[in-house]
Amino acid sequence: MDFSRTKTIFIVTFFILNLFLGYQLYQKQSNNQFEYIAESSVKIEDQLKNAGITYPELPEVPKQLSHVIGETYTFSQEEISQIESDELEVTVSEDYKKLFANFHEPKAFIGSGEEAKSIVASHGLFADEYVYSKTLSKKGKELVFIQTYEGRPVFQKEDSENGQVVVKIEDGNVAGFSQTYLKMSEEGKEQEILTDIKAINQLYNKNKLEKQDKITAIELGYYSLIEGKVQVLAPTWFIEVNNERHYYVNAINGLIDDPNVNSNIQIEEGVQEQ
Repeated sequence: MDFSRTKTIFIVTFFILNLFLGYQLYQKQSNNQFEYIAESSVKIEDQLKNAGITYPELPEVPKQLSHVIGETYTFSQEEISQIESDELEVTVSEDYKKLFANFHEPKAFIGSGEEAKSIVASHGLFADEYVYSKTLSKKGKELVFIQTYEGRPVFQKEDSENGQVVVKIEDGNVAGFSQTYLKMSEEGKEQEILTDIKAINQLYNKNKLEKQDKITAIELGYYSLIEGKVQVLAPTWFIEVNNERHYYVNAINGLIDDPNVNSNIQIEEGVQEQ
């Protein structure tokens, strides 16, 4: 017998067997991981269902997003001249970061946000980058439009006017509007974000949701806790409950900003791994 040849065959056979066993172990670990993830999601859904907490169809969103830098924009004299007209008087703040536009004759208005936006679009700047905010608007007094970045809303603190168009309503008519704008760009690498169901679960775990609560709106956007001429905007879930209170859940670390309390900022600790 050729001992050398037998030895070679044995080694090759042993190597192939190791590869097969290694693949089997990897496949088993992967299956277990997927089962754990699915089990975790099912567990969350069961918890919410048992508590009688309902939510709308959840939106499709990317798995990763990066932070965004927002810098307060300085309007140029050319841009100001661009929107001035015989029917609109335009003034500007001392630092040229906020426009004030007043109609000589108020515009008739029947009450819809889209109608107000069409008026602003005819006279304002960058109008296609703003969306209506029901949360910030004050019925009969003003309609607020917030800026977007790549189609996602940029949320601000309740008392902030950064990145907003605020339409003034007087006696049922549009009297004018003010405008601020953020120049935005992505910052840093993309990071994995919390899923919508885990953001809801974060509220549940932190006792922000009660039995029979109804999630009436959920949307992924950007949000900054810190005011300033330059802001770092984090991917954030906006979650409205029962059409009356709302929360901001940081989609990177799970921190909760609760604007429903009296203090300026109340932050809950980040998400725990399921």
